[in-house]
Amino acid sequence: MAHLSVTKSLAMNRPEGGAIIGIRGSNIGRILRIQPEVEIVLGRDAERCDICFQGQKVSRRHCGVVYHSAKKDYTVLDYSSNGILKADGQALKKGENHGVAPGTELWLGTKEEAICLG
Repeated sequence: MAHLSVTKSLAMNRPEGGAIIGIRGSNIGRILRIQPEVEIVLGRDAERCDICFQGQKVSRRHCGVVYHSAKKDYTVLDYSSNGILKADGQALKKGENHGVAPGTELWLGTKEEAICLG
């Protein structure tokens, strides 16, 4: 299984706005630039989501991600049945906004579908 790392120089050279980077699973290597203050929805349902994943533990509407340009960080909101884990094992509580720093790796349902916020 390949693993993609986001280097500090890659994160520092990004244009204004945020990024969602696929690091494992069905979106590995994909980089989606996101505009500040706009929610991007991730999940399996193409009609309800901006980024689609194929993992069995990914909900139809799994989570929302917003980049905040003033603070240069992200908010993640878990809508899922199977949850979101940070790479350090910390689970995000469903239905609550979570402040997340750039470079954070998130697992959607399981570690087989993972993104990094760039």
